[in-house]
Amino acid sequence: MTVANQQAPTVILAEDEQTLRALLSKQLRYLGYQVLEAGDGLEALSVFEQNSEVDLLITDIMMPSMGGIELAERVRKKNPDLPIIFISGYLNDTNLDFTKIRGRTLSLRKPFTLRVLADKVEEILGE
Repeated sequence: MTVANQQAPTVILAEDEQTLRALLSKQLRYLGYQVLEAGDGLEALSVFEQNSEVDLLITDIMMPSMGGIELAERVRKKNPDLPIIFISGYLNDTNLDFTKIRGRTLSLRKPFTLRVLADKVEEILGE
């Protein structure tokens, strides 16, 4: 489903793998979202702090500088209601406890299809 007749929701996409970030960003834009890209958690936090109208954070869990879990914790301190989708190839790793992040969160295990991503984004945004 594409977003129409309204201000397009803004998504921060934090993914350190440049090729995957470009592909996901392209797909989200095709679906009608505004996408702000970040190559790691620190960059994503900076992007978040510079943009007051963010509707969704999509973040890889494992990234250099700052991982997705720490990023989510810091973002949620400023916006407790911000929906977050965690993406990772390591979701079954018991050392990754993203469940402590309260609020609206979903997770996607890599690899996933672009259709699955679109469905998850629509689900968490209530579209």
